[in-house]
Amino acid sequence: MVKNRKQFKTKEFAGLLPEKNHSVPQQRENELFSKEEKYLLSQLAEARYKHDKRYELSNLTRLGTLYSKNGYSDKAIEYYEQAMKIDKENFYALDGLGMTYLNIREYDRAIEYFQLELNPVIAMNKISHAYRAKGDYNRAIEYAERVLKKDPENEIAMNELGINHLMMRNYAQSISWFERRLELEPRAKQAMNGLGITYREMEDYKRAIMWFKRILGMNPRDEQAMDGLGITYREMGDYEQAIMWFKRRLELEPRAKQAMDGLGITYRKMGDYEQAIKWFKQILGMNPRDEQAMNGLGITYREMREYKQAIMWYERLLESDPRNKQTIDGLGTTYREMHNYEQAIVWFDKLLKLYPYDEYAIINLARTYKEMDKISQAVELFKNRLRLSPNNSTIRFQLEKISDEYESTGKLKEAKDILNFLQQIQARSIFPTPRKETSLEFEYETRDEKLRHLEQATQRQDAELLQSRQMATLGVMASGLAHEINQPLQIILIVAQNCIREIQRNAIAKEGILADLEQVATNTKRIDRIVNHLRVLAQERKPKPEPVSVNTVIENSFIMFDQQLTKARGIRIVKNLLPDLPLVKADMVQLEEVFINLINNSREALEGYENKTIEISTQSQNGNILVKFQDNGKGIASEALPRIFDAFFTTKEKGLGLGLYIAQDIIQSYGGTIIAHSKVNEGTTFLIKLPIAEKEDSE
Repeated sequence: MVKNRKQFKTKEFAGLLPEKNHSVPQQRENELFSKEEKYLLSQLAEARYKHDKRYELSNLTRLGTLYSKNGYSDKAIEYYEQAMKIDKENFYALDGLGMTYLNIREYDRAIEYFQLELNPVIAMNKISHAYRAKGDYNRAIEYAERVLKKDPENEIAMNELGINHLMMRNYAQSISWFERRLELEPRAKQAMNGLGITYREMEDYKRAIMWFKRILGMNPRDEQAMDGLGITYREMGDYEQAIMWFKRRLELEPRAKQAMDGLGITYRKMGDYEQAIKWFKQILGMNPRDEQAMNGLGITYREMREYKQAIMWYERLLESDPRNKQTIDGLGTTYREMHNYEQAIVWFDKLLKLYPYDEYAIINLARTYKEMDKISQAVELFKNRLRLSPNNSTIRFQLEKISDEYESTGKLKEAKDILNFLQQIQARSIFPTPRKETSLEFEYETRDEKLRHLEQATQRQDAELLQSRQMATLGVMASGLAHEINQPLQIILIVAQNCIREIQRNAIAKEGILADLEQVATNTKRIDRIVNHLRVLAQERKPKPEPVSVNTVIENSFIMFDQQLTKARGIRIVKNLLPDLPLVKADMVQLEEVFINLINNSREALEGYENKTIEISTQSQNGNILVKFQDNGKGIASEALPRIFDAFFTTKEKGLGLGLYIAQDIIQSYGGTIIAHSKVNEGTTFLIKLPIAEKEDSE
């Protein structure tokens, strides 16, 4: 298992990922664009006037390309579709439609047009690219591998495989493909860039820098390499070097947007928000609708906790690009930081509907559930994603992280359950998890070793919990034992003293002595029953599930509380136990522990209140026995209620925090459920549901 690894983040994969969507048109005042547009429109008109279909087709596709390149997606699609009416197999029109839909993030439509291309290698490379943009890396890998079966030295496919494995954090696979690319072409810049980015993601910054500088050795003015170095130094925390490389890039190209964006992010990481805002707004000065700059401002204001400003910038961007992934994620994150979890979930859900394969939407939604103390929902989200994509190392890492958190808080069974699930998923994965990544200074354990360790720890914890359970139950018993034994002892003492006085006065009456001795016998039996019951509860024994009557268990639970509840504390006990209920399969002593804990909690919750009442009722419903346990005491605060079944969580000054955890563990072990409803100063209700024993067991 990876130790001390930072969470994987989306970064600027310079030159490896598709260009950002430019769906927002640049200023129509752009003279070059206007001239080219007028020229092509005049050529199209001339071709139509002459009925020259070939010339018309050429100008339609050229217009489509011009509009697509400048962000006029609707007009681009219009002209490409006109070209398709003339020639439905025209390569430029098919490719143009596919790329235009890819740019506006309508990935399925893009794939639909790429599939129509006649050259299967070109088609599959483009489909792989589209699936990658969609976030479906497994399908992207599948199509790139198909290309290599037809063309084993296809450079585009190798690059796609390197990028996709990088996105899935399969670093060894990613490096392998980029290196294979370099074997064929030692000066392949994109492969070197890919290696630089991969090593940066692995936090092997020395190797990352080495590859970016190797590119600069071939071309000292290479923009991608300068950006790569700037980002790498920023990730290292060497902000001065990062700023130097971004500014060097600007010296060569004063309007280099990526360098300005890099400076904005760097200054934001330094906490110099004024400088960050300045650079993002400088980008907007060149293009008022630039998406990266608006997102940058949204993130910057969010970090400054100026949430209204952050939301304003995100919403402004969504007006022009309603499907912008980074912006929707930003809104979800902003609302989560504001603790407005409902709105956060709305935005992350929207992101998942638009991009079902986006793992960061899953991670952020899961993080929101975790902040809401709904960790089990986060675990289920990750499990569902891993079932669909067994090779996703990012999601595997998130689950391992939660397993570690469970282990550190003593929830060993939950930790072990996650690791068992990961073992099952790993068996389906075509990329085994490495034992050790030598380029990282992280320690790994194989999952088998971790599971063995957890198995031993779980056994120890079970033994400790059993002992704590017994001690907790005995503690409850001991706290009221004096009340329960003292009263029959007092009766025995009084009767014995009466007998002595009668003997001393020679006033022995046979009937009176017999009556006194009967009282002594009755109360002695009562003490014996209490002591024996206590011995049964205290002894070490393995649970023995068998058909038992819930009503009988409830009656036995009150044996130790008769005096301390009614006479000592004035608590009224109301029992509405439906007679002749079907049996449940459980261990009688364990089930009694559940009710003893509930009785004890109610006894303490009723301290200082008037008209104290504990009401317990049973009934049969839909194949289950339902038990309702209710008091009218002080209740449980709403913020504490979701955690009352957690191990070692307590609101009592000297409480162990095990009573309700044990109760839930016992009930769940027999296939039942226990839930609580409570209001402060109104009382608490526990609802227990246990399945009725099957007919064979009952017989």
